[in-house]
Amino acid sequence: MKINKKFFLKIHSWIGIKLSILFFIVCFSGTLATLSLEMDWLFIP
Repeated sequence: MKINKKFFLKIHSWIGIKLSILFFIVCFSGTLATLSLEMDWLFIP
């Protein structure tokens, strides 16, 4: 079965979008976890 380029591009794009959202969530939560003490110090003097 031959897979055409448009189908492969569509699948590749959707996988990339979903993985980038997941990667953003992981990085953002890691940043919050790392900077939580500094944010407490900043917002609760």
